[in-house]
Parts: sequence; structure tokens; C-alpha cells
Amino acid sequence: MQKSKKNQHQTIVCGGSFRRLEGDENIVSEIRFKGKIIYLPDAGKFWIPTAKVELISEERKYFCEMLVDSGADITLIRKSLGKFLGFSFDGKRIQEIRGIGAGTIPYVIEKIEIKIGEYKFETRIGISMVENIPLILGRLDVFNNFDIEFKQKTGITIFRKA
Repeated sequence: MQKSKKNQHQTIVCGGSFRRLEGDENIVSEIRFKGKIIYLPDAGKFWIPTAKVELISEERKYFCEMLVDSGADITLIRKSLGKFLGFSFDGKRIQEIRGIGAGTIPYVIEKIEIKIGEYKFETRIGISMVENIPLILGRLDVFNNFDIEFKQKTGITIFRKA
């Protein structure tokens, strides 16, 4: 991949579905995402809520599918993705976050633009110093922009602009 020039973005793509308000083709009323079905030997088959998200830094854009986690305080990405987006970790204050389980995850906080559907806003994200974590869309700066509904029976997650 070639390096981007300032104000030109390198892009990696994935998608989403939208529902527009009746009578106004310019306003999106809700964004719907079908979750992923996973299988665990002891739990069986079930869905996890995901959303297609665009992360936008000064240098690059990255489209990805993230786990929508209402129990996560902050959006969290892997170190390699943070590097891809142009973040440097030299001299940054490393903090630790605890999730499910006994261990902690070291991370640094950065600001980035995020786009869900047609809505773009700035958010703080945690960039994990380890690689073996899923991409997590957490509450901080995200959930206050949307009313989010989890439809367990159908496996759909709906984002409505708050």
C-alpha cells in the first residue's frame, strides 16, 4: 500500500444498511446491522451484535465490523490498527483496562473521527498494546450520539440518531 499524502485518505472498504425518513430522502432515520452468528461448544449457536464502522484519522480511513458492546466503557482497537491509522505510542501514558476475566489490557487513549452510517463524529478510543482483542465499539462518545436497540430474536442492532 502507498502512503497517503496529507488530506488524502487510504481506504479499506465494508458496508451497512439504512432506512430513510418518509418524504425526506436526505435524512437517515435508522441504521440496521445484522449481527454475526458464532458457535461455542458449550453454549451452542448465538448472535453477537456488530456494526460496520469507518475509523478516520488524519492519514487514513479504515472500514471494519466492530462488536457493539454496551458493557464496554470505551471503543477499543488493536495496536496494529492504531499504527495503520498513523498513531505513534512513544511517550504516551499507558493505562490498563479490565474486562471479563482476570487480566488487564494496556492501552493508550487517542481521538479519532468515527462514521456510522452517514453520521460522523469525534470520539476517544483506546488503542490496545496487545493484538489478541476484538474490535469493540464501546459507550464513551458513541452511545450518546445514538439510541441503540438490540433485537435479540432477529439478530439486528438498530442505531437511531439521538
